[in-house]
Amino acid sequence: MFRGPLGLSGALGDSGWDYDAYAIYYAYPSSDEVDGYPELILALGRDGLVASLAYAWDNYGLGETAVYLKLAKEQELPAGFALHASLGYSHFSSPETDFHLGAPDDYFDWNLAVSRPLAGFDLRLDYFDTDGNGNALFGRELADRRLVFSIARTFRLLE
Repeated sequence: MFRGPLGLSGALGDSGWDYDAYAIYYAYPSSDEVDGYPELILALGRDGLVASLAYAWDNYGLGETAVYLKLAKEQELPAGFALHASLGYSHFSSPETDFHLGAPDDYFDWNLAVSRPLAGFDLRLDYFDTDGNGNALFGRELADRRLVFSIARTFRLLE
């Protein structure tokens, strides 16, 4: 099975492990500070636990590499609820080329969420946060803790 135009996903034999490997391009059409860049992502998962690695060789179009490691767990709860948790770590190759000169070259982020399907929609409440380095890199308005409530509906355009 293909994930979008540039990816693969499937099972690793009968091991119970699944994989997802894909490329994505981030575009910032209205930004004068940041250029678009490609990223390669590999994820392995089993029983609601997923470990992923993302690599960008031209992060934000600034000529530095970036690596993102993430460990995520999803657990079903009674009454149709689910609990989601993740911990991520970002590392940049050189803080000198970062668009915030003198900022740290790494940071941690985490997320805790609860979700539940209702009438064909997925309701989700997320708590996001980063460590102090996240705030130093991106500022409090982008990296400070926050609660996000979302309503989503999934559908397929092509079968």
